Amino acid sequence: MIDLRIPRYIPQAKLAVITSWFNAANYSSKFTNFEIFTETLRRSGIAFYTAECVFKNQNFSLSAADFRFKSNSILWQKERILNRIIQYLPDKYEYVAWIDADVL
Repeated sequence: MIDLRIPRYIPQAKLAVITSWFNAANYSSKFTNFEIFTETLRRSGIAFYTAECVFKNQNFSLSAADFRFKSNSILWQKERILNRIIQYLPDKYEYVAWIDADVL
């Protein structure tokens, strides 16, 4: 069993973490990993923002997404939505860390 407890980080007021979420193939493991990732960030106290992108007839699946996008194409969505998050971040952030949501 993996111990998911982490030490408390000292939040940096000028740092925001951004991540993207899309699951075109509807893998349940991807959703489970995303929940672990976001819970770890939440417990750390680090500010983070999530953008969800769905395709064609998919429904949004994240209740806590900060940004939501729909697209007909899967190509280049991660880069597109990360750039959109950065555009709308509050001005108080000077530093942005992009972390893939499958980093556990």
